[in-house]
Amino acid sequence: MTLGVGTYNYMAPEVVRTKKYDEKVYIYTLASIMFYLSSGKRPFYHLFVRGQGPAELLERFARGDDPWPDARQCHRRLRGLIERGWAVKASERPSAKEVLEDLEEEKNLQMLGASCQSCTSM
Repeated sequence: MTLGVGTYNYMAPEVVRTKKYDEKVYIYTLASIMFYLSSGKRPFYHLFVRGQGPAELLERFARGDDPWPDARQCHRRLRGLIERGWAVKASERPSAKEVLEDLEEEKNLQMLGASCQSCTSM
């Protein structure tokens, strides 16, 4: 597929750039949703606070200037997964199976008593 369709806050760079893409666009979107749920802030909120809108965001992606949100605003145990999900190259993003395995591992850690504090930014 190459048609760029979607909600701009959650669109993978290759979709915005109307390049060929595959199922890894959903991993990017999942990482963006995880950012929102963990930080309490919409992806790219930092641009909109400065007065930029959706058109500017899409233009930046189209020219290769990828304005990533700051994953440090998310819970520390999710940061690595979110950042890997935002990889510019789709081939570097984890598979759905790898994401599930990471989340299962986190769940198992919590069940063993290694639970964590709630995100303070929410």
